[in-house]
Amino acid sequence: MKFFTDLIAKSYLEYTKENDDNIAQFYFQEFYKVRPEANAKDIYSKKQFYTKLITKLDSLINKSISKERITIGTETLIQAFSATQAEIDDIYLELGHEQRDEKNERIVSKEELDYYFERPNLSFIEPLWETCDDAATLIYGIKKAKIELKDPISIINPSVDIHKKLLVLRKSKLEYLKEEAIRASQAKTIAELDSHPELSDKNIVASKESIKEENLISPEERTVKAIKDSFAQLGSKGWSYAFTYEKEFDEFVDILALMLEGKSFIIPIKHFKLKTRTRTNVSAVLKSIHDDLSNADNLKNDTPFFQLIRTLSVYEGMDDRAIYNSLTK
Repeated sequence: MKFFTDLIAKSYLEYTKENDDNIAQFYFQEFYKVRPEANAKDIYSKKQFYTKLITKLDSLINKSISKERITIGTETLIQAFSATQAEIDDIYLELGHEQRDEKNERIVSKEELDYYFERPNLSFIEPLWETCDDAATLIYGIKKAKIELKDPISIINPSVDIHKKLLVLRKSKLEYLKEEAIRASQAKTIAELDSHPELSDKNIVASKESIKEENLISPEERTVKAIKDSFAQLGSKGWSYAFTYEKEFDEFVDILALMLEGKSFIIPIKHFKLKTRTRTNVSAVLKSIHDDLSNADNLKNDTPFFQLIRTLSVYEGMDDRAIYNSLTK
């Protein structure tokens, strides 16, 4: 499931392609479809919906890059995005010398970029990097041409019915989407969102204060909260349904939050003791957390995630495939 990845992709396209500058209304309407009273496959409370949405937007904003960077541990430039190397390679193969995008602008092929970057003195029409929305071209430019973008980018891989290829997200526009998500979260009715905050001095002050308060919460704190909210779905016992000690639960959550935020973390040697007969329900929660908060959309190949899960006693001794099957059955 890519619910929040797809939601962000749809809102980004609404804003950039459809020129809809009231994305708060869009988010309000999307929540209405999955509210507890709705007859939907995925159900979210208002608090849960907007917490997960803002957390996901925060993650994309904080992971956006403007140039090639040295990363910690095994993370690579490709892993900073939601795309895998295989997906990038597939797109390279699809690029042709005379292919054109939706705006009828010529797409530069991988071979052509190779030829240009290895022979910088040759005449070449360089892509307009700040407006280019082709993921493969941008990643290649960052890696090979060492370009530095004024507006950093993140890249996601939404469902094909929303966008047929990897979607480039500009940081400045993601920050706007976050502001709109915060605005939507505060509305009780969609009518409250009819006028944009910029039209009212009073609304400007209220909106800025609200955004300021939200920004006082670090991305890591928001991710920790979202993870704990997910475990709270296990019932009235919450974390204690599976964990014996709250200290161990907090420790596991902190490490998982660092992983999801793309920060440096260490897989503990010890194992976290989980109660017996809890694996099925815990698996459902962990799958939901990965779907909603991870930028690594391909769960099957998310080795670090499996390594951390293996520290939970009910998964001890299981290989990646067995854990994957447990989470997805």
